Amino acid sequence: MKQPDGRLAPPQSTKDGVRRMHQCQRQEKLREHRVFVNTKWRELKKYFADGKDVVPQLIAPDLELVESSTWQSDLFRLASLTWSVPVSNG
Repeated sequence: MKQPDGRLAPPQSTKDGVRRMHQCQRQEKLREHRVFVNTKWRELKKYFADGKDVVPQLIAPDLELVESSTWQSDLFRLASLTWSVPVSNG
């Protein structure tokens, strides 16, 4: 769908609409990275919280420089594969 100024717009401007718009791309990305996910999930799942256990007021983020080919880069890659809008390479 196009807006009057020519820009593309999702059919529905809701979170659900954006998720649905990216669903096929997300599923394809998961298929491409299936071996990585299956290999790394056991090792890295301890870093993922269950939504019911998250207390936003207790979150104190730290910025961390992540070098490639480290467990931290694997963690970021695994986490980004769970996002509803896929991340582009690079």
